[in-house]
Amino acid sequence: MGIIFKAPAVLIFLICGLWSLSICFRIVEDTLGFLVAIFSLFVAPALIGIAPWYAGIIQGDWFPVVLTYGGGFLAYALFFIGGMIDGR
Repeated sequence: MGIIFKAPAVLIFLICGLWSLSICFRIVEDTLGFLVAIFSLFVAPALIGIAPWYAGIIQGDWFPVVLTYGGGFLAYALFFIGGMIDGR
């Protein structure tokens, strides 16, 4: 029965994660250049962790923060509810 919550959680996590990666890549590319953006793909925690906050604080665009952290939080919350229903 918990799969009702876990399946959408996985979809939300994948969609928000890939969309966030795309947005963060563009933020790094626009700010620091293409080569640094390619390098930052190998250092993904810095790309995903810092780029949304840079866009929010410096550029005033808070959508990347909401997408990155809000999507992850929602997915984890749904997965947790599904796990509680399954008894895990």
